[in-house]
Amino acid sequence: MNAKSIYFKASFSIVLANMLQYGVGFFSVWILTRYLAKSGYGTFVFFMNIIFLVSTISYSGLEKLLLYKIPRLIGTGEGQIKSAIINFSLSYGMSAATLTALLLTILFFISQDTNEDLAFAFLPALIPFYVALQIYQAWLRALQKIPTAVVYGQVVFNAIKLFLLCLLFLFPWKGYAVVSIIASHILAFIIVFIRYPFKFLFEPKGITRWDISYILKSTSIKIVNVGNDKLSIIAIGAFSTSTVVADFSVALQISAFIVLGHGILSSIYVTRIGKLISDNETEALIAEFDQTRFFATALALFGLVSLLLLGKIVLFYLGGYEEAFPALIVLALAQLTNVSFGPNGPLLLMHGNSEELLYISILVLVCIVGLVAFLTPSYGGVGAAAALSISLLFGNIATNFFIYRSYKIALYPIRLAVVIFLCWLFVFLFFFADISENLGASVLFLVLLLYLLPELLKNRRNILQWRNYLS
Repeated sequence: MNAKSIYFKASFSIVLANMLQYGVGFFSVWILTRYLAKSGYGTFVFFMNIIFLVSTISYSGLEKLLLYKIPRLIGTGEGQIKSAIINFSLSYGMSAATLTALLLTILFFISQDTNEDLAFAFLPALIPFYVALQIYQAWLRALQKIPTAVVYGQVVFNAIKLFLLCLLFLFPWKGYAVVSIIASHILAFIIVFIRYPFKFLFEPKGITRWDISYILKSTSIKIVNVGNDKLSIIAIGAFSTSTVVADFSVALQISAFIVLGHGILSSIYVTRIGKLISDNETEALIAEFDQTRFFATALALFGLVSLLLLGKIVLFYLGGYEEAFPALIVLALAQLTNVSFGPNGPLLLMHGNSEELLYISILVLVCIVGLVAFLTPSYGGVGAAAALSISLLFGNIATNFFIYRSYKIALYPIRLAVVIFLCWLFVFLFFFADISENLGASVLFLVLLLYLLPELLKNRRNILQWRNYLS
């Protein structure tokens, strides 16, 4: 199989998996908001985001080590070291996850004042299996087995989750909703374990002191940059009501439509970064970065236009969340702005600049918590969305500054900055000048053309060629 076939097979797998993941996520929101009601769904989302936040302590550093080290061992005859690293990662990851799950379960039980939401206290039981799935997926991606990683890491899990959630129509109670979420993780883990069994190995064979330091730094970065959306939801839950949490989380889930293309393209690009850096192919690295960002931003702009037209309708059919429309549009703009910076974080990390990324993550964390605490009590979901937008902007600017300072690589063209500024300016006018959705969508579509056409005309002969990916 030639390089082009491998690339298209991997790309096709990632596209299908991301579409399935988004579809299942959207279906999950729809069915859970109906059976848990708004306040119950807000509590559920709050607990789940705490679970995913603490889960990163168990796997994030190990995941980054696998993605960094395994590709550099391919073709070196170090097969035993590769096996030892994955066994070591799974052993330590699942052990730490089990202890975390026990502690979190106790805390959840203690925090419950009534028995109404007591079932949610059992949700931490999914943590060890979630952690194992993330480590398995990172290992397969590091081995360049992207279709296999997609199948076992996303397709299998989402298919099981979809089937079990559908049974809520037969068992419409909170306890079954919790059981379905936990069982989907357990069954997905059993399937991947049968295919790729591992042995518990606590001896760090092939792991150097530098590797341990890399694990700790990467874990620290992930803790403070675990997913700014998750951190925002937790902060909103701390400073506001479960109803506001529900509105914000539904808007956030829908706004993820904006980053669907970015997630697909960046997943492909990230697997290439290590090889291009080790081969010292800076020109190809930047060319692929620009192409990834260009297509992802174009798709995100199209998504923003779609949400402006259809956002209220979607929120209505989710169970009466129309009040979340302003928060949805602000979050969509935040996602667009984030996409426009491209996969700059992975680029900086794969260059070995984990310390700089840690500082940036701390900056973003402080901004999110501080701004959410300041804006949410007065402005609700819109204030939380604005807090997330400002924090992400600061983080991306800082990341690009470190990349430019270290490698003299400028990653944000002026024309793109103008396009993003016009989007923000127009949406601001949209809310304060009472512009209709149709007119708003038309103007944003013109902004999309302003961004898209010059780039296509400038590179009309090679913008769709895959040679940069196939070097």
